[in-house]
Amino acid sequence: MIRNIQTELTNWANILVYSKLCSDVSPITNEIGRVRRNNLYHIQKLKIGPFNPPRNTIPNKIDSLYVLLDIKFKLLNLTATDIDNNIEEYLFNVTFIGEGGDKQKYYSSFHIDYDKSDKAEVIHPWFHFTYGGHSLKEYNTGNVLFLSAPRLPFLPMDFFLGIDFIISNFLNKADYYKISGNSLYKKALENSQNSVWKQYILSIAHHWCKFSGCEYNMKNENLCKHFIPTLI
Repeated sequence: MIRNIQTELTNWANILVYSKLCSDVSPITNEIGRVRRNNLYHIQKLKIGPFNPPRNTIPNKIDSLYVLLDIKFKLLNLTATDIDNNIEEYLFNVTFIGEGGDKQKYYSSFHIDYDKSDKAEVIHPWFHFTYGGHSLKEYNTGNVLFLSAPRLPFLPMDFFLGIDFIISNFLNKADYYKISGNSLYKKALENSQNSVWKQYILSIAHHWCKFSGCEYNMKNENLCKHFIPTLI
């Protein structure tokens, strides 16, 4: 798939500003000029918000919620019909900052890890969702326990899929659909779904359906078990 990442990043920076979801898009715009021909980008400390805290947020004195994103991403080129892991570089870290009337700040975080190492003593899906992480190590967590497990198999996300994931979870439906209805937003999101999620989903579907007579060509018959190692 041929896409212009620079243009798509520019469009989405403008959408975030127009929607009043981001007052400083310099982490995006500064990176646009550095996006290489191989489409590697690293967007750091992008602050989105404020959002209303979701129901049952603990502590309940949180008035507003901000999200800090750190996303590094690079895809390898594949033909339209080849199914294989095409992600070469990957980092996806999210930190939540809650602010309340007591002037205190409260923190939470998750990351979607990409770990192809076979040296771990426990099972590691290549892409897995983990709460906690290094960003919380410097804070006093009181009686709250953060574990590095379970490592939940999870769809990989680039910048566009990640932004959509965040705002679809923390905006009300009307506001989300107003943004996601933008044609420039929809096109970039569709491009990312096709280039990132198609590989993941079709590799898992292939575990049960072998694509007989299908246009798709599995480059690695065991790919699904890297994504979900417990498949039988």
